Order: sequence, then structure tokens, then C-alpha cells
Amino acid sequence: MLKKLTLAVAIVLILALTMPALSLSLTDVPADHWAYSAIEELIESGIVEGYPDGEYKGQRTMNRYEMAIMVNRALDKIAAEQEELAEGLKMGQAEDTAAIVQSLLEKNLGQGLTYEQASEVADLVEALTAEFEEELAVIGADLDLISEDLAALQREVNALDLPEDNLEFSLDIATYFEAAAYDDDELERILAAFIWADEDVLDIDDINDIDELPSKKRFWQELDFVINAEIGDAAFKLEMDTLTNVFTQEKSAFDYQEEDQPDFKMDQALLTFDYREVQLRMGDFEDYNIARYFVDEEDLQGVELSTNQLDMDLKFLVAGYGDDSDFDVFAIEGRSETDYGVLTTKINQVRRDADTWNIELIDFYFDTIFVDFVVPAERLTNVSLAIDDYYFNDNLLFGGEYVYNEYKYGDESQDDYLLNFYADLFASDQLKLSAVYESVGDEFFAYQHDLEAALAYDLYKIGAAYDFNENSSVIGSYTLVKPGSIWDDWFGDDLTAEDKDKYEIVFENDMNGFNNSAKVEVVKNELFFDNFDERTVTLKTAYDWNEKTTLGAKFVNKNISWAGEVNDDGTLREIDLDLDYKYLEAFMEKALRENLSWNITGRYIMGDVEYTDSVGFEFIDGQTYNSFDLDTKSSMIKTGLIISF
Repeated sequence: MLKKLTLAVAIVLILALTMPALSLSLTDVPADHWAYSAIEELIESGIVEGYPDGEYKGQRTMNRYEMAIMVNRALDKIAAEQEELAEGLKMGQAEDTAAIVQSLLEKNLGQGLTYEQASEVADLVEALTAEFEEELAVIGADLDLISEDLAALQREVNALDLPEDNLEFSLDIATYFEAAAYDDDELERILAAFIWADEDVLDIDDINDIDELPSKKRFWQELDFVINAEIGDAAFKLEMDTLTNVFTQEKSAFDYQEEDQPDFKMDQALLTFDYREVQLRMGDFEDYNIARYFVDEEDLQGVELSTNQLDMDLKFLVAGYGDDSDFDVFAIEGRSETDYGVLTTKINQVRRDADTWNIELIDFYFDTIFVDFVVPAERLTNVSLAIDDYYFNDNLLFGGEYVYNEYKYGDESQDDYLLNFYADLFASDQLKLSAVYESVGDEFFAYQHDLEAALAYDLYKIGAAYDFNENSSVIGSYTLVKPGSIWDDWFGDDLTAEDKDKYEIVFENDMNGFNNSAKVEVVKNELFFDNFDERTVTLKTAYDWNEKTTLGAKFVNKNISWAGEVNDDGTLREIDLDLDYKYLEAFMEKALRENLSWNITGRYIMGDVEYTDSVGFEFIDGQTYNSFDLDTKSSMIKTGLIISF
């Protein structure tokens, strides 16, 4: 578009500069010529605007070309007004110059004039037209020629079929400060870290994310770049998360201090390329999901290709976990909408090639020796077929999935299955009933999963959702999980794996700008251990105070209790555990300007644990404990200023 505009402007400038010299006489109009007073009257009436700067240079003489330009402008205005009024004028008025001028004067002067007054102005225009008839004819001819040349040039430019490019760049600069308080006792700090990491608080379940624990002191910046480009049918998007810690040393909860890093360090980058029905993504994938039983919301690095062929959505993935991992992930997915619902087939695999590890050991004489340890190749493969949203009728739909699973470790191998089936019944506009059945074989091997267990169970779930009105609803469910026989083998001869029960109810409400939710979850026999129970109460609210400010709060009360036994190499250990914590969070998000926002979050935890163990165990601090009784509390505040460009 920019190239076309540049060419057109260049041609216009050349023609406009050469036209007067080539085609018109530049003879001056005498200073006492009647045309000057006529032009002044037209300017006062608003029909002529004078020179381009809005002034009429009455203090000097004009050549006939300049005078003709003035008259030509008056004629252009009259012609435009005639076209605009064509439908409103009668047949006789359509060619009446005075009537048209009268309309122009009313617009320009904001007052009505008589027909006789308008006729006087029209006579001036006609007289000037007759006086400069020759110059006006030349102007019209040359303008027609310019129009023809521009039209020809436009056709030539269009024939080039140049792609239109579009480039957009955005940058978010976020400056954060964080401070947290912990107890002085190391065991109490460990308990606080356990509570912070719980799934109902900060949900830190990966050792690589341990830096997300609140720091005693941290002052840092995050820079996020996004570049979008479009060239024809192709589109590019580059997302880069770059971190820097330029202000001060970080002091963690356990007195580990990370030195200041003044240099920018790339954290994540993702490039997306779209061309018609093909999409290619390369880089870092955050919380990538393949399946519930395989790589569920995990961070990967790799390449993903998506396309549509023969009305089927296809996706291919080759990825890994970075330099610190030997495992590679491969996935293929095909998805198609049919009369029988949505059909999806998946093939995915994670594998590690055989390797030799050189391990450092100390021998009997306290000498350092190195031993080669051969690690066999490892491979896990899943092949699945699923159907979703099959409507038996308008009120009843079904879905399900079958997964064949094979695991190989060196020369050993095992295989099994997962079967899932669900149904939803829309009993009314307000009530939906649901049921789920899931069976996982004893030798099924789930990897980075979100299942009730990695293998060997049968699950039965019933639920209901009811909308009181458009603003309020309640959802409830009951889940029974029955462990497979292999769990009894693991528990030992003197223990039995127990059925797991889960009860859940959620209430949601939107009212007067508030978005509220309340959730109660009770679990009996967690991990299939007898009397291993959990109870969690969660309250959340968010309030749009105004268009620029949002307030919110969250409260969690969780209790974990266990009075039971565990088999430790043939020895029964009696365990008595009681953990209770409360978590409170409050936040505010405020838009200060169109591209400037500020947020602040405060969090507080308070917890206590009582634990006894008949055998004792080695804790994280390296000491062995038979019992302890701890109370802990911790708080943190985090605030950030985000500038967007």
C-alpha cells in the first residue's frame, strides 16, 4: 500500500509542477481589473477559499493561470452542490445556477439569502467564467489527462500484485517487588513451604518451579515481546518472555541468595507461522496438554505442525524437556466431525535411548572410583480412539475413549488398556445429569497424568448441575474409585487397599458486579489408605469496582488427617497425622492509563501439624523424627507496575 501511494504522489507532483509552464500563459492580470473585486466577493460568500493556506493575496497581482484556478474552484463547488441537490430540485431548478448558489451561500454563511442576492453572485461566476474561458479549458483538459495517467498508473501497480505487509510490535515491561515473612525455625519454614506449594494455594508441583515460592526479598523485571507480521496469506507471531533481575539480590525462604543478573536472559520464546490451513509452532510450550493420561499440562520444548486435510484436523508434535532431560515426546492427533459426533485418534510416545552413566563411588579403602552403569532404553506408547458429543437425541449425549498402552524397559514389557465412558442428560433447561465410568488396567502406565491413580482402578461418578437463574448455579458430584487387586499386593499381607470416596459441591453466583463461588470437597481414603481423609473449603470473589479497577479475595481451609498403618518392608508403621491450614488472598488490579496498569496481591497462611510415627522417618533436614508438633505462619506481598507499548 505504501509503494502504491509513493508512486502516485510522485506522478502528481511532476505533472503539477510542469503543467503551468507548458500549457498556460503566465501574463499578469492588471491590478485594476474587475476580476479582483469579483474574486473578493466570492471569497466573502464562501464559494472560493483563496490560496491553499486559506488567504487571498490581494496585495499583489495574479497571473491569468492563478485567477483561472480560483474560478475553477468556484465551478467545482457549484457542480458538487448541483449533484447533491439533484434529487431535491425541480426539473427547472436543476439547471438554475442561482438556485444552486443560493443553497451554497446558506451553508457557508449560515443565513438565508434572497434569490436576487444569489443571482448577483451567480452572475459574477458566469462573468469570470467567460473572461477566463481559455485558461479554464486548458485546466480541464490537463486535469483530464492527469486523471487518465493516474488511472493507467494504478492499473500497472495493481498488475504487479504486490503483497500487502502488516507489522505490529508490542512490549510489556513489568516491574515487580515481592517480600515475604517466615518463622525462624527451619521445620516451621519447611511446613510453610509445603502449604504454599499445595494445589489449593500456589499449586507448585514441579521442582523446576520451586522459585515460585514467596521470597523474603525480590525486586525484578519481566519483559514480554510480541511481534505480529502478515504478508499476503502468511502470518507470523513471535512471543518472547525475557527476564532480568536488575535491582537487588534475591533472598529466598531458606536464605539462598541469587546474585543480581543485569543482563537480559531469555526465559521462553514461541514462534507461530500460519499459512492458509497450515500452522507451525516452534519453541517453548507452557502447560502443554496431550491427554489426561499422558503429558497433562506440562512444559515442553519442540515443534508442532497443525493442518487440515480431507476435512480432518491433524496435529504432529516432536518435543522434549530441555537440556536436563533425556526423554523425547512424540504425538500425532487426528480429529474429525461426523454425523456420529467428534472422532479423535491419537498416537503418542515418550522414550529414552539406552545410555551409560559414569557414577562416582568411594571404595573400601576410601579411594574414589568410577563405575559405568548401563541404563536400558525406555519407551511408553499409547494408541487411542475417542468419540465425543454423540447425540442419541436432543437431550442425551454420549462419549468415550479406548486407550491401548504399552511400556518397555530394556527387554521387559507390559501392556494394558484404559476405557472411559460418559453420558449427559439434559433433563430440562435448568437441570443436567451426568455419569462417568472409567476402567484402568493393572499394568497400564500413565505418564505425567491427571487420573485418579497411575494404574489399576475402576471409577464411577454421578453428578448434577442446576441453574437457579442466569446468575446462580450449583454443581454436585459423587465419585467412587475402587482399586485393582495389584494395590493389595503393594500394601502387603496385613493391609487392604480401601475404596476411595469423593464428594464435591460448588455454588456459583454473579450479582451486582460480584463473581462469587463456594466449593466444598471431602475425600475419604485418599490414595486407597484406610482413614486417610481430606476436607477442603474454598471461597472466592471478584468485584469490578469500576471500568479500571477489579478487587478480589480467596479463602481456603484444608484439613488432612490419617490414622492408619503402612507396610515398611514387612514392618507395620503406625501413622497419626493431622494437618490443618488456612489461606487468605486479596488482590487489586487497576488500569492507571490506557497502557499503564498496577496490581498488588497479599497472601497469608497459618497452619499446624501433629505427627507421630511408630518407626520414625528422616525428614528433609536430614534428622529422624518419631513425632513433632509444629505451628507456622507466613505472609507475602507482591506488587507490580506494567507498561504496555
